[in-house]
Amino acid sequence: MSRRTSTHTASVPGSNAQPQLDDLLARLTHLVATIEADCAAAGIPVALPRQRAALYAAMDALGGWINAFLVAGPAEAEVQAARERITGLIRPWSATGPFFDRSFGKLRGYPGDFETIEIIYNCRPCGADLRARIFDDYYLWTVAARAVRNRLAYLVGRLGEGVQAWAAQGVVPARVLSLGSGPGRELALLADTSVFSDVAAVTLLDLDTEALRFARSRINGRMNGRVTYLRGNALRFARGPDRPAQPFHIIYAAGLFDYLNADQARNLIEDCHGLLAPGGRLIIGNFCVDLPANERVLIEWLLEWYLLYRDEADYRRIFAGTSFNQARLRFEYEPLRGNVFAVVEK
Repeated sequence: MSRRTSTHTASVPGSNAQPQLDDLLARLTHLVATIEADCAAAGIPVALPRQRAALYAAMDALGGWINAFLVAGPAEAEVQAARERITGLIRPWSATGPFFDRSFGKLRGYPGDFETIEIIYNCRPCGADLRARIFDDYYLWTVAARAVRNRLAYLVGRLGEGVQAWAAQGVVPARVLSLGSGPGRELALLADTSVFSDVAAVTLLDLDTEALRFARSRINGRMNGRVTYLRGNALRFARGPDRPAQPFHIIYAAGLFDYLNADQARNLIEDCHGLLAPGGRLIIGNFCVDLPANERVLIEWLLEWYLLYRDEADYRRIFAGTSFNQARLRFEYEPLRGNVFAVVEK
């Protein structure tokens, strides 16, 4: 998969790499001190938003240095030394911020758990100290985090439109399957609308029992009782005992495919073809290669959070090995183009 050109690039000509990194880290340290002073003078609610662009630019420059450094083909020991310098400075600053704490700590055993996604949705920078709050704000206002929030609005719109289209054809309930459902916030929002709750029946499938429990508490008995919570592996669901006798009209996955390799993605898409009713729709969300490369490498280095970024060509190759008609495959984006959605009808 290709990588998007960095928004900031930095040449790393051999022996100059170390002085360049020294300068970037010194500038970042000075900027953080400046932001702290601004927070003390003007107050955190005023200072953090107005310093947000400056901090992002400084972090973007650092990500640009990392990418240029890696392209130069350094030895593994050099990579490790650079990584330790960068993470040794920034991780302690970030440590007590809720987003960093959950993402780096992987408190549920994997990155991107439902509580992490809820932190992104809530977007309330916190931390036990000021520097942690400054960096919590940074993480929550990256393109990736904003794209996740945009993804929520996209799903609410598409799911609402989709079940209404089926209801207009006399199909009630329209059956919806969420793969890797996580916190299910889009469904909790839709449950408040009669145009969805009166005509949809929803199945939430996730490996995490706590995620399902959280989603249940959010939906809280709405949807006229037409909600099923299943603990299970999406990669095995179509061949497992919990597979329902009736097909689904909409199947969607918000973030699951970010972690699946091409073969796993292809197999799951083929399973979804078998689970869909004729005319049913599959919606797959994935972080896109358009997400800034400098931000992506910082996510990997600072948080040890590794994702599979894809573009339209990647998905066309994946779908080519399935039963779906590629002529019915289209692509949609949230406004920042950080998430691409592959949409196809059976």
